[in-house]
Amino acid sequence: MTSVSSIPSTAAPTALDAILNDLLEGDFQQRWQAMKGVLDLGEIVIAPLLTLMQNEDMDWEVRWFAARALGQFPKPVVLQSLVDLLTSTQDEELRAIATTALAQFGCDGIAALVQLMQNPQHRLLAVQTLAAMHHAEALAPLLQATQMDDPSVRQVAVAALGHFRAEAAGRTVLKALKDPASRVRQAAAIALGYPFDALAQDEVVDHLVPHLWDVSLPVCQAVARTLGRLGTASAIDALAQVGQSRHTPEVLQIVIVQALGWHLQGQTLEALLSIKDQVSPSAQLEIVGILGRMRASEALRSRAGQALEAWLSLSLQEPQAGPLKRSLAMALGHLKVNSARPLLQCLSADADQRIALYADAALRQLPM
Repeated sequence: MTSVSSIPSTAAPTALDAILNDLLEGDFQQRWQAMKGVLDLGEIVIAPLLTLMQNEDMDWEVRWFAARALGQFPKPVVLQSLVDLLTSTQDEELRAIATTALAQFGCDGIAALVQLMQNPQHRLLAVQTLAAMHHAEALAPLLQATQMDDPSVRQVAVAALGHFRAEAAGRTVLKALKDPASRVRQAAAIALGYPFDALAQDEVVDHLVPHLWDVSLPVCQAVARTLGRLGTASAIDALAQVGQSRHTPEVLQIVIVQALGWHLQGQTLEALLSIKDQVSPSAQLEIVGILGRMRASEALRSRAGQALEAWLSLSLQEPQAGPLKRSLAMALGHLKVNSARPLLQCLSADADQRIALYADAALRQLPM
């Protein structure tokens, strides 16, 4: 166990020793309070904190606090030690605090990571660290990283570009939709859900829509979610077309339904109703759930209620539609569709006790 006396120091023993003792022996709160006082002591704390941070046998929490405190001292020796910690530890908490500390070095910290990028062994780690910093000066090296051979590096860089509004970032992400690696295309589809300068939503949608038919299902799902977030008329039309295609797998149908429910409005409501008979039973349950939870205008709620009531009426004679009947009953109750009372009363006498319970619960929610 490292003791205070074994840590190098040229300072008067009182204040520094007290801080180091709290760091070594105290609980989390004592360590937190102790680190608040390191700046007041000045550069005399650098050497002992470096000793603690570099000691691989030390409790990881002590090393974490030491790294956090060292980030407040913009000295070359500290910068290099933080980079060394980043590349030597496998502890995610220590890597995260090293990233946070490096961010406080600004351009100097980014320059050190750019240099680290030149080493193939540490390239991915360097790009991951740059991505986590969210620093304006990190944009240029991240753009550079999107051109590198390693698809994992490109994926991290493209994903990080979603945090920058610059047009160059947006254009690069658009190009990444055609990357040969599916993980990069997926990262691009997600990043395009964020706004970029000089990129109109319609342009973004035009680039995304073809990838609803991507050979990679995760890419298709990411595209669907982003189109749902954008919520333009053309995005909704594209989602509806793919949703009702017999070639669309069930898992994608469900994601498309969820995407259409992101911004529930007149067009998305009609889109959901238009595909309900073409999608799988699981996707149908998603549609019913979305309509039952909607908090839109009274006119939209009324339209949804009418559609759900008609849907339940058609489902009454389908013995295999138990889950759908229960879901429809619940939705009609939430929407307080009073005109559905006769249907719900009929369901309350169903031989399936679960259906009857749901119908009774829905009836109790209707206005008297």
